[in-house]
Amino acid sequence: MNNVETVASENCKKDDDCIVNRAWVVGYLGCSSSSIDRWEKSGDFPQRYQLAANRVGWSKRAVMEWTSKRPRGIKPDGASL
Repeated sequence: MNNVETVASENCKKDDDCIVNRAWVVGYLGCSSSSIDRWEKSGDFPQRYQLAANRVGWSKRAVMEWTSKRPRGIKPDGASL
């Protein structure tokens, strides 16, 4: 990751690539922390970065790109939305 800043998520502008914490990812995705853990375990989530002994973060851009590639849902007839 080039030119990635580790900043507080509220200081990370929309188009910037920075490292965001778990709370930001949970809020952005509207999921639980355990869902992130499950996706990571299956290899279906962007790489995390170990920032300190008990602190991890993700590239904001990678999380947003991952989200844009996820299925949006299924219509009752089985077709994608």
